[in-house]
Amino acid sequence: MLPLIREIIDNSKFSHVAVTEIARLLPDEDSELDRWLGEAIHSHDENGFIFLVTAAVHQGKRVNSKHLGAGLSMLPHLHALANVTWNVEGTDIPEQLLAGARRSIVGNELHAAALFVAGEWCVEHREGVLPPDLLTAARVLARGENLTAPAKAMLISLARRYDDPLILKNLFPRLPADSPKWRAAIKAGEHIGRELMEQARGPIFNLIPATPKTEISGITVRRSVDKLETMDAFEEFEAVWNFAMWTASRADRKDIAERLMRMRADDPPAPEAVEACGRFLLARDDPAAFMRTLEAVALKAVETNDGDELVGMACGLLSTAMKGTGILLCRAAIPLVSKKSAVFLLDQILETREILSFSPDEPFSDILDQRFSDDAAAKGARETEKLREARQKLQTKAAEVNRMKNDMEKLHAEIERREQKAADNAAKPTPTPAPAAPVDLEVLRDLREKVSTLKSELKERHDERAVLRRELNTTLNEVETLRENQSHPHGSPADHEDNDDHLVLPGPVGGSQPVRLIEFPKKFHHTLGRFPKQIARGTMTLLGRLAAGEPDAFQGVVRLKQRPDTLRARIGIDHRLRFRLETDAIHVVDLIPRQDLERRIKSL
Repeated sequence: MLPLIREIIDNSKFSHVAVTEIARLLPDEDSELDRWLGEAIHSHDENGFIFLVTAAVHQGKRVNSKHLGAGLSMLPHLHALANVTWNVEGTDIPEQLLAGARRSIVGNELHAAALFVAGEWCVEHREGVLPPDLLTAARVLARGENLTAPAKAMLISLARRYDDPLILKNLFPRLPADSPKWRAAIKAGEHIGRELMEQARGPIFNLIPATPKTEISGITVRRSVDKLETMDAFEEFEAVWNFAMWTASRADRKDIAERLMRMRADDPPAPEAVEACGRFLLARDDPAAFMRTLEAVALKAVETNDGDELVGMACGLLSTAMKGTGILLCRAAIPLVSKKSAVFLLDQILETREILSFSPDEPFSDILDQRFSDDAAAKGARETEKLREARQKLQTKAAEVNRMKNDMEKLHAEIERREQKAADNAAKPTPTPAPAAPVDLEVLRDLREKVSTLKSELKERHDERAVLRRELNTTLNEVETLRENQSHPHGSPADHEDNDDHLVLPGPVGGSQPVRLIEFPKKFHHTLGRFPKQIARGTMTLLGRLAAGEPDAFQGVVRLKQRPDTLRARIGIDHRLRFRLETDAIHVVDLIPRQDLERRIKSL
C-alpha cells in the first residue's frame, strides 16, 4: 500500500476522518486494491485490513468475497461482519463465511453471526439454498458452553428463518418449547437479528466513530494483549499468557507468540515452561530448531511419563504443518492417557480432519468407545440408570453412524457402476452415436444429490456422537467417584494390595492446629480441572477444613518418609494431596493419582 496510507493507519484512531482520508487515496484499479487487502491478510495486519476494507466499502469499491473469508477473524464485531458481507462481490459469499469461521479462531458471537448472515444472504440471492453444512455447524455451535446473548440471538434468528427446531433445542435443552420464557427468548433473538440486518444494509459509516475514541480501535488481539500487559496478579497473568500462546498457535500466529515472549523479556520463562504448541510455533521457520524442539519435548514426555506432556506434544503438532503426524501421535496417546484426555484428543483429531477436508469417519472413535466399555467392565462398575442411559445413547448413535456409512458406500458403488456403464457404451463403435439416455443422467444426478445430503447428515451424526462420548465420560467419572465416596466417606479407605503406607511415617499429624491461609501452586485450577468434579470438590473441602484447623480434618494426614516436611492426605481411594504446613499458611504441592505418589516423591 502507499506509504501515506500506512502512516495514516499507524498514527490515527479509527474514525470518519481517517477512513475518509484513506478512501480518497485508494487505487483506481480493483486489482491493486485486491493486492493490498491480500497483503494485509497475509501479514496479519488487523488495523490495515479494517481501515482498507471499510474505506473500500465506503468508497463503493469492488471487494472480492475471498477477502471476507480470509479476513473474517480480523473484523472487530458482528455489525462490521454483516455490513462488509452485504458490500463484497462474489457468488460464494456463504461458503467464504463458513470456511472463515471454521479455519479462524473467532469468538462465538462472530461465528454465530457468520452463519446467520450467510443464511440471510442465501435468502436474498439464492432463494434460501444454503451450503450443505451450514445448519449442521449452527446446531453444533448451539450446544457450546458460554454462548453470549448476541451469539444466541444470531442462532435463534437463523433457526427461525430456516425452521430448524434442532438449533433451538440445542440452545434451550431444558426450556419447554412454546413456554412463556421460550417465546420471550425467541422474540428477543429475532429482534436482534432484524436490527443487525438493518445495519448490514445501511451505510458503513454508521458503524464508524464520528470522532476518534481514546481506546484502541477494536482489534481483539491487541486489546487482549494490552490487558495482559497491565495484569497485577502474576498467576492470573501466566494462566492467561499460556492461553494466549495456545490460541496464537491454533491460529498459526507466530507474530503474536513473539510479542507474548517480548512481554516477558525481563523475566523470560524457561523453555520447558512454555506449552509445546508455543515452542513449536516459535521454531516454525527454522527446520533445525524445530526438530531440536520436537526432540526435547518428546524426551521430556518419555522421561516423566506424564500424560499431560504427551497430550501437549500431540496437540501442539496439530497446530503445525505436520498435522498428519499430529493425528497419528494423538491416536498413539489415546490408549495411554486418562479417559478425559483421550476424549479431548479425539475432539482435536476430528477438528483437524475437518480443517484438512477429510471425512469425519475417524477409526479411533470406535476404539475409544470400546475403551469406555472395557474400563467399566474391568472395574466391575455397577450400571446406574444414568450411566446405562448415557452408554445406550452412545451405542445407538455409533450404530446409526455405521448404517449411514454403509449407505454411503452403496451409493458410491452404484454411481461408479453407472458411470462405468455409460463410459463403456460411449466407447463402443456404432454407425450413428446414440444420444445419452436422459433417464440414466437423471438417476445419476439424484444419486449424487443423495450422496451430498447423506454426507452432511453423517457429519452431523459424528458431531452428535462426540457430544454423547463426552457426556458418557462425565457420567462414568461421577459414578466411580460417588462409589468411592460412599465406600469410604471420610477419605480413609480400607487397606488394599496397592497402598502407599511404606512411603509415609507412622502416626498421624495431630495436636492443636492454628488457622492458616492457603497458598496454591501455579495453574492449580488446571490441575483440578483434570480430575472428576467430586475429587476436585473433596480436595477444596479438605483444604478449607485444614486451613480452619479442624482436628478431624487431620485424621489420616501423615508425613512422607523421604520429605518429613511434606504431608500426604487421601482424597477418595485413588488420589493423594501433598502439602506443607507453615506457621500461618498451607502450601499446596499438588494433587496426583495414588500410583504416581512414589515417583513424585523421588522428584522432590
